[in-house]
Amino acid sequence: MTLMAWLRWSLLGWLGWLGAMGALAVASGCGDDDGDDTVDMAAPDLGGTDAFTGTDAFTETDAFAESDAFTETDGGGGSPLDSFEVDVATAKCAALFRCCDSDSREEFFGQYQCIPGLSCAYEDQQDSLPPADMDACVAVMQELDEVTFGTWLSETRAGRMDFDETAHAACLDDLATATCGDELVAALEDITCFARISSSGPGSVYQVQHTSFDRSAGVGEDCVTLYEEPYGTCDPEVAFCCVGGAGSCTTGAEGGDSGTCVAVATVDEPCTQFPDQHCEPDLLCDPPSSIGETATCVVPTTPTALDEGDECLSESFESLGQCTDSYCDSATRMCEPTLANGETCNTDEECTTGNCQVMGTPPIISRECADPSYCIGT
Repeated sequence: MTLMAWLRWSLLGWLGWLGAMGALAVASGCGDDDGDDTVDMAAPDLGGTDAFTGTDAFTETDAFAESDAFTETDGGGGSPLDSFEVDVATAKCAALFRCCDSDSREEFFGQYQCIPGLSCAYEDQQDSLPPADMDACVAVMQELDEVTFGTWLSETRAGRMDFDETAHAACLDDLATATCGDELVAALEDITCFARISSSGPGSVYQVQHTSFDRSAGVGEDCVTLYEEPYGTCDPEVAFCCVGGAGSCTTGAEGGDSGTCVAVATVDEPCTQFPDQHCEPDLLCDPPSSIGETATCVVPTTPTALDEGDECLSESFESLGQCTDSYCDSATRMCEPTLANGETCNTDEECTTGNCQVMGTPPIISRECADPSYCIGT
């Protein structure tokens, strides 16, 4: 399952974590989930990569030839910051039409699909997803990125953040030069560049997003929140942008709210959500193992390597390590052999190929292990 498919389940995964905490009040067993907590999320898809069986991906030449939305001479018209929207949209769409068939592109844009009944920042773009051609892709991608990057850009253009043109150019180059398959997927999902990513939830490592934007506001200084991001315009190494005052902080959401930079928590200090108290980057807010305990910021540890046949979950469903060349079966609590293509699966980790493919058409679907097919080119 790619990040795109995972994002669709981040809301439900976070709610599942809360449910597990409630279950601890009755029984000692629970599992944690490293999803995220943003309510503005995509339509559910538990399956693996819903990718293609045909070969209608465009070549790199086709992608650019089909679009007159951007050329090397008319795209910029100024500095890289001035042309950020069209440059980024064109780079992402060119990569998608170079390596991804229609099914893969539909999966990519699934992260922007709204769940009926829930507030959604991408409501106005729903009828345009997925885009049918390069021109339509560049147009709608700019609208989608306006949601993700709008406040980042307005704060930078107003002089309250700096822009690293070298880092920005490197991100564009990664999309242009990535080979189809895993390398391109990594470039599309790189949160330090242009990926749309949701706020960190319980069990997630805090990471600095969109590093071509340099933030410097310190503790006690004014700040503005940024879309689905905890630190806002504060320097992430020292502070996060708190709206509502210490003890009742909220962060992120759709961005654009004024607040004050509050010190981040360091190792062994409490971290919370609702109200928010975030960890410094590269730390993990370790969820409590039982009701009444407090989550704390910890340095992520490398899981113990486990072999096939080893116990991977305790009786209380606490992880005992990482299965090697096998997968952790929650039913047996043991590391079991990975499954061959054609065998029924639930998660990518169960498959030897790393791809648990959705088969059939909703609502009647099944999942089987299959060769990877997301944005692999022709």
